[in-house]
Amino acid sequence: MAEAILFSVAGKILEGLGSLAVQEDAKEQHNKNREVTAWIQRLKDAFYDADDLLDDFFTQLRWREILSQNVLANKVRIFFSKSNQIAYSVRMAHKIKTIREKLDEIKKDRPDHLLSVLLKKES
Repeated sequence: MAEAILFSVAGKILEGLGSLAVQEDAKEQHNKNREVTAWIQRLKDAFYDADDLLDDFFTQLRWREILSQNVLANKVRIFFSKSNQIAYSVRMAHKIKTIREKLDEIKKDRPDHLLSVLLKKES
């Protein structure tokens, strides 16, 4: 009878420990999911910045195509305008550099467990 009580108590303790382990695993998984979600949001923001940069580039290109119909007058106007080609190129280079730095930082901050999860899915 003492053994039955002892086994019953041990069973309850093991159930409690199992429940705590499950709760800890769930909490750890939740934290990992939140970390991955935040990382993906940063990546999305960087891609939106890159998309905006490309939109700006193609808008500028289209604008120059439209203005190029009167070549000499428009060359002078473009050079002395806010959209000076040299200044524009410097601005674009700075924006590209900023986006590359942001992407490098995001890559460096990639959650460690994310790579293992992706590798498991590919196998």
